Amino acid sequence: MLLLSIGIFLSICMLLTRYKKAAYIGFFIVFFVMAFQYNPTTDYIRYQASFEQMQILISQNEGVFYQLPSRAEPGWQMLYNLFAWASFPFFVFCVALFQYFVLVRLTKTYVDVKYQFLTPILFYFTDAFMLMQTTAMRQGLAIELCLLSFFLVNKKKYVWAVILAGLAFSVHKTALLGGAFVGLYFLLDFFKLWDIKVTRNDYFWPVVFALIFIFLYLFKESIIDNTLAFFSSDDDLLRDYSYNLNSLEFKELSPLIILYDCVMVFVNVLYYKYAEKQQRFFIIASTIACFCDMLFFGLGSIPRIFLYFSIFNILLYPNIAKFIAEKYGKIVSVVYIVFCVGYSVKTFIPAVMPPEGYYSFYEFVFLT
Repeated sequence: MLLLSIGIFLSICMLLTRYKKAAYIGFFIVFFVMAFQYNPTTDYIRYQASFEQMQILISQNEGVFYQLPSRAEPGWQMLYNLFAWASFPFFVFCVALFQYFVLVRLTKTYVDVKYQFLTPILFYFTDAFMLMQTTAMRQGLAIELCLLSFFLVNKKKYVWAVILAGLAFSVHKTALLGGAFVGLYFLLDFFKLWDIKVTRNDYFWPVVFALIFIFLYLFKESIIDNTLAFFSSDDDLLRDYSYNLNSLEFKELSPLIILYDCVMVFVNVLYYKYAEKQQRFFIIASTIACFCDMLFFGLGSIPRIFLYFSIFNILLYPNIAKFIAEKYGKIVSVVYIVFCVGYSVKTFIPAVMPPEGYYSFYEFVFLT
């Protein structure tokens, strides 16, 4: 109930502030939740235990860099070493502060000012964004590093972009996918492929992609059976993400999930013809995320690998709302916004409501 109450407060603030200050205020509330968390899930305790173990080992080795005998990537363990002088809550605070600045900077850069109020709301309520990053702190940090790498590529600061992508990979191996996707943006930009004009009727390609989505959904089991071999890698981390492939079972998707993803695919492709190059990149990422959500839902932790695509939704959907308002009217735009936020809330509530909610144990560190 605590996180739901804060989410309602956030939504009210966004509706009252709007425009220039929305990103700062909205993501500050997100930052407050992420920075002062205590034991939202069991992952927090494991991170805290590893951090404190690192402190003990460093003190015993007179400050020499030490690596824990765990699967955590070297970049994350280096952060443990750098913050070993401080407390674990301070470490969490600093990670959340970095994420706050990245999310605000990208929102201010790529989202129309009149629709920036929507970005913090989507990030807060979508369970795969804020909630996931409060528990999977390593991957959350890696995602924000990849976002910043994209930002630097767009600013033509390629060396720093490569460095940040490498840092992301050193924090979480799945960032290899996020870094590769940022590299794809560089290639598309370098060869001016954004200048290719989209022809045909406005609705031709949206309908085609929606039909492809439905076709893949109908035959997803046979498709997945032929592609999951990649996740049987000898790499321990990748194998953890797919769990035991022999025991995985397909979960029935809610009709609402299929409807949501299909609608988003249709609207994304509809917007592509009118979007600028950065927004076109967001559309590609978001559309891939929709297909992956449908194909890999329920298959262990595999869907988490594709969060490097879906995170761009928070930068894309507000601009689509603006596009819809200009082309089809404000009422249709409001319907689209309600649809987006409503689905996000639908994923959020089961995760935070007791007793089954995985995040229902959330507490503020200063109240414990």
